Order: sequence, then structure tokens, then C-alpha cells
Amino acid sequence: MHSTNPTHVLPHFPPAINTQVPDPMARYKQLLFFAAKLPALPKEQQIPANKVEGCVSQVWVVAELQDDGNVYWKADSDSQLTKVC
Repeated sequence: MHSTNPTHVLPHFPPAINTQVPDPMARYKQLLFFAAKLPALPKEQQIPANKVEGCVSQVWVVAELQDDGNVYWKADSDSQLTKVC
């Protein structure tokens, strides 16, 4: 697994994938492509306090307020599709 960086941003991630990829199967494949490129959330942050309850998949979300005043979100999942949604 990759180390994570709170300022990591995927280059060329489409802002509106629904309008750019109208075919549902192609959109699904593109989402899986992007999910495979996301960094993993460190195991020490995959704790119950960060876990999203009620999901079939395991999902963790962490928000960090940075010095620039922006909130950066990190997330991970045991499902690639959940990872990008």
C-alpha cells in the first residue's frame, strides 16, 4: 500500500464524471481506474472513530484542517468503488 499525503490530489480527475462519461459501464470502469491510484489510509487512522457506520464495505474518513485554512479529506475502503465515491 502507498503512504498517504493529506495534500495528495489525483491529476486529471474529472470534475463531473457523470457528464464526461455518460455510459454507466464506462463510468464504472473509470471509477475503478481512479480508485486503484488513490493512496491508502494509514492503518493507525483506520480506527472505529474514523469508520463510516452502516456501509456494507468498510470505509474510513479523516478530515484535517491545514495551515492554509482548507480542510483536506483522506479516506480508504476495502472496496475500490467505495474508495472514490
